[in-house]
Amino acid sequence: MKATKIKVDWPALRQEYIGDPASTYRSLASKHRISFKTISWHGRKERWRMERANYSDRVGEKLVTKTVSRSVETIAGINQRHLQRSAELRAMLNDRLKTRTPDGKVIPRPGLSIRDLARAIVGFGLLYRLDRIALGVVDSEMPQPRNRLLEMSDDELLEELKQVRARNLIN
Repeated sequence: MKATKIKVDWPALRQEYIGDPASTYRSLASKHRISFKTISWHGRKERWRMERANYSDRVGEKLVTKTVSRSVETIAGINQRHLQRSAELRAMLNDRLKTRTPDGKVIPRPGLSIRDLARAIVGFGLLYRLDRIALGVVDSEMPQPRNRLLEMSDDELLEELKQVRARNLIN
């Protein structure tokens, strides 16, 4: 009695081996009722192991790219929301510092103390710093918030403002 040959779809078998990292030549031989030697001969001849490694690398790269892409999109969304909130806070701070006259001229709000101005300067500085962080412009040269303004007396603040004004007039 003559043994019947089983018709094997070698391209499909190759894809099954390459696409499933858990499959082995032995498991494929058992599953498809083919001899282990025949499958391993085809695998060596067609370099299935190398193709599997290349395929795994490509899949890994795609996963990393997708993950990074999602992370970047998430961060971009967070940063965009931060920039919107920062603009709102800046507008609120400006509203507390300025008012408009009936003729539309912008003037400082009456009753502002030097301490209020110093706090506003610190607030604007912090918003500026946070905006730069959200935009990805962070460096060691970035000016640090000047919290010492909050600790100064009104006379010291007035003197500091005069010095700043003098420096700006010279430059």
